[in-house]
Amino acid sequence: MKGPHKVLLSKLGTLKKGGAILREKLRPEGAAVILYGDIYTKYAEIVTNLVSRVDPSAVVDGVRLNDGDIVFAGSGETAEEIGKCIAYVGKEEAYAGGDVVILSNHGQDARYLGYALNAEDAIRQKMRLGQGSSVMHLYKDDVGSILIPLPPLAEQRRIAETLRTWDEAIETAEAELKAKQERKRWLICSLLNPAAKEGSTQRMNNYPKVAVSKFGTLKKGGAILRDKLRTNGAAVLLYGDIYTKYGEIVTSFISRVDSNAVADGVRINTGDIVFAGSGETAEEIGKCIAYVGDEEAYAGGDVVILSNHGQDARYLGYVLNAEDAIRQKMRLGQGSSVMHLYKDDVGSIQIPLPPLTEQRKIAEILQSEAEGMRLLETKVEILRTQKRGLMQKLLTGEVRVAA
Repeated sequence: MKGPHKVLLSKLGTLKKGGAILREKLRPEGAAVILYGDIYTKYAEIVTNLVSRVDPSAVVDGVRLNDGDIVFAGSGETAEEIGKCIAYVGKEEAYAGGDVVILSNHGQDARYLGYALNAEDAIRQKMRLGQGSSVMHLYKDDVGSILIPLPPLAEQRRIAETLRTWDEAIETAEAELKAKQERKRWLICSLLNPAAKEGSTQRMNNYPKVAVSKFGTLKKGGAILRDKLRTNGAAVLLYGDIYTKYGEIVTSFISRVDSNAVADGVRINTGDIVFAGSGETAEEIGKCIAYVGDEEAYAGGDVVILSNHGQDARYLGYVLNAEDAIRQKMRLGQGSSVMHLYKDDVGSIQIPLPPLTEQRKIAEILQSEAEGMRLLETKVEILRTQKRGLMQKLLTGEVRVAA
């Protein structure tokens, strides 16, 4: 089936640049604005309400947005993200800051344009058009040269309505996930915070607080070079992985290296707790994972490993990432631009240590919540994948919808 004809954006409407709105003028309340960074971090394709606000006096140099305008991020860190855009379909008076390009007076369904201009073909075009190295830029003339499929207006509306159905399903699943995350945080605080005064937390006050060095063996990780990372090979845990790839409990590792590269690594055994020994902020320093898998694995440098502890590893994974332990690690972290947590620092952390049977009960409750979160995360990812596939079919004309 023949797809819709393609049109240059420069032929479709008016293109203009955003104005100057200083971030230092941001306030909890005030005039609604969109800054280029917001497009990457705060919004999907269709936006009805803007999050950022500034002192009303700061919008003098901003550019007024109208209902239906398409706003492109004009700067970005990578070619893949450059030119991400949103369709503003709100009624509130709003302004666009610098480093954005605005398409207005286009006469099309704005929601359709929001989807079409973030679809795969448009992304590839923007990647080719982006200019720069450390920071990529997309200028007004670049935006104007983007070609998009343009079916009749009635079909645009039908496509937008179809894709909006998927957006609503994603938003519902994400809201459920957020509620689940809040419940997990509440349970962790309720079950593991010895300073709490109510409910089940009172029981934790009855248990002794014990220094980590008193109930296990502490050792440092070894040297595993990142340039040895491969798709296949020996399983390894690097300190950065602890922050970006895992929750509290880990059954298998993602990173792999050449088998001959683990000679200087330290073997991780089932039940070991592995702490990140370096981090960018005091708040994240010393995040740890409990390894409960049976795969042969090795720890790289800048980690501290707790082994031979005789406790429930899952309980330790949760309690050593709970608020009280985080506060202790923040006080113990050393450094400025990069924070460090050394073996003796880890050893001085004190945690409540209930009997093993109680540890297992707490771990099972928290692990059940974590499993529920994983199922919802999978659901969100499946819906996003379905939406991407549907966008591809609808926006290329492979599948046409009745007007």
